[in-house]
Amino acid sequence: RVDGKNDKIGSVLFSEQFKPIYNPLLFASTDYTPVFWPQYLDMNASRVFTMEQVTSTCQGVPQCEYDYTMTGRREVGLTTLRKQKNFFAMQKSGSKQLISCGPLLKKEGVVKTPANGNYLDGDSVTFSCKPKYFIHGDIERTCRNGTWSPGWWAWCRDRNLEYALKWMTALLSIFGIVMVFIIFFCILWNIRRKKQQEHAQRLLEKGGITDSRQIANANTKQRLSKQRLSLINEKQPLQSDILGTFDEKPSYMRDNLQATLDVNPSHMRREEQRLANPGFQ
Repeated sequence: RVDGKNDKIGSVLFSEQFKPIYNPLLFASTDYTPVFWPQYLDMNASRVFTMEQVTSTCQGVPQCEYDYTMTGRREVGLTTLRKQKNFFAMQKSGSKQLISCGPLLKKEGVVKTPANGNYLDGDSVTFSCKPKYFIHGDIERTCRNGTWSPGWWAWCRDRNLEYALKWMTALLSIFGIVMVFIIFFCILWNIRRKKQQEHAQRLLEKGGITDSRQIANANTKQRLSKQRLSLINEKQPLQSDILGTFDEKPSYMRDNLQATLDVNPSHMRREEQRLANPGFQ
């Protein structure tokens, strides 16, 4: 047909009213094979090139050989050869199979950059959050060999919830530290109590003391002896038997000890009387 319609390409225009004056599709055929001139030109003209030159120049490309032979100009053949090589390069690039890592999922509040990437090998994606959110996870991922680089999925948390969780974490941490100190103190207290019980048991086994009240009285006597010893005048010479009770002192030291007891507080005298008389309150 004049408008170029055929069974392979269909109608050129949308209607039959308008017909193109020039339609290159009229001569488009996938089975077309160029027909070259004979090996020699019988046009009463001298040949300015040989077929060996054409083959060497065009490197076996039929389109270049055809233009070179028909025009007789080497420049035209080289131009056709260059365009044909560009076409082959584009065809190879277009038919190359690309590896994609696939889209990355995102949650509420996450902003992905670039928003509409191809996610091909070597591409990187950066994540961020909207102003009212805090970001968590890895903020950048890279596509390598069909898989994304290792990392946590990016997600955002509301600012108010983030602050509440931080305060809660701080309070729980402080509470945990206090509990550790309390437990440590309780352990030391139990160790001290055990040592006191062991000491009391040794006193029972050594002195034959059977009453707990007597044990307490013995401890109180020992404490009062130390207090009286600290109140003795430093110029007073110490004797080897100064660590005993008041009744066990020699006669020449009783006056000095009595003077020392006179300066003691009243509660020390009451304690001394209670030790002397167990029924004293």
